[in-house]
Amino acid sequence: MVGIAGSGKSTYTKNNFTNYACVSLDLNKKDLPNYKKSQLIKRYQNEMPFAPKHITSDMPANPAEEKDNECLSKDQSSNNRKAEYIQIIDFLKDGKDVVVDDTNLTPEIRWPYITLALQYCATVKAVYFSDTRVAREQNAKRKGSDNVPQGAIMKQQAIMERPKLKEGFDTIITAN
Repeated sequence: MVGIAGSGKSTYTKNNFTNYACVSLDLNKKDLPNYKKSQLIKRYQNEMPFAPKHITSDMPANPAEEKDNECLSKDQSSNNRKAEYIQIIDFLKDGKDVVVDDTNLTPEIRWPYITLALQYCATVKAVYFSDTRVAREQNAKRKGSDNVPQGAIMKQQAIMERPKLKEGFDTIITAN
């Protein structure tokens, strides 16, 4: 999924990817117990899925490499994302299709997910939610903590980049 908050990513996922395993930073924040998240982060540190030994020459280049000698940038390496990467690996190892229901606004943020999929010979699709007006309208209807502050929406809109096949996608679907 690629789109700003409120653009319909979760609804699209529920309606179109019913047989897929779903990972989401939002779900992990709400539903993943701290002890489980700690276990996943520890596994990430032990497995190092983005170490050079896992990356082959036919994979797209990491956009973060120019900025940092680390495998992942700050945006790519939060503890929530590390836990999510291990969840994805587990699903892919089990032969399951996976949908990443996050905003995934830039190539830098998308790169680790694409790389994991390619490591497991999975097909990589992007579903791109381009209509930011709809997202702002839908977000305005959200209540309580589900409502994203307008400033955050504007920031997301400013940094969102349309996904491109050269990032490693096999298919890009524009949802709206």
